[in-house]
Amino acid sequence: MKHNFPQVDLPVEMLAWRDVTEDILNLYRQSCRLKACIFALCTEGTITASINLMEHEIKKNDLIILMPGTIIQLNEQVEKVRLCFVGFSSHCVNGINLLQATMGSFSKIWDNPIISVTDLVASYFVDYFALLTRISISHPTATSTAMAQSSLHSILLGINALYANRPQSILAKSRKEEICQKFVQLVIENYMTERRAQFYADKLGISQSYISRLEKRIITRLQREMRKLG
Repeated sequence: MKHNFPQVDLPVEMLAWRDVTEDILNLYRQSCRLKACIFALCTEGTITASINLMEHEIKKNDLIILMPGTIIQLNEQVEKVRLCFVGFSSHCVNGINLLQATMGSFSKIWDNPIISVTDLVASYFVDYFALLTRISISHPTATSTAMAQSSLHSILLGINALYANRPQSILAKSRKEEICQKFVQLVIENYMTERRAQFYADKLGISQSYISRLEKRIITRLQREMRKLG
């Protein structure tokens, strides 16, 4: 049950970019685990991604929220893709209480890291990310930890409002998907100290044989993604 993923962090407290294209996205073709916290908005095209080993299709006006600890891999794109994003380093994030900042929506965000927004809401994020891009590019070392944490906190508050107003039916998952996501989350949280299948079975309230089937399914998915990388 041991899977080692490259750890990805940011070299500065806050980094933003308003026009991310295929050249930059290609850096994430290999699975990696984020130490940083990243928010991205798809402004053009469609791309598939594996987030915490679950497949997702990302399209225009999809907001992607990647919390620290997220396992991410970008897969195929069917057309030209553009995104804007802002990311915050692990050092910056460590000064924020994520659970408190998201006011109860943390589990929803973790389980549903992609949320579609309207053109109007998307324009707000585009404008804000453009502002943060100007700041992070013009004065990358001048962005203090306090300033970065203030920006992170304001984004989290806005995202919390989006999830709080979203009907639960839209965020609903099948029982199988829910168990799989909870299993992945438990592994992410405990893989350094706990590798017994029975531990995870007890936590999820399912049989050890079902855990074994989940593990095989996830390993098969990882192997398939690794073969894509050649």
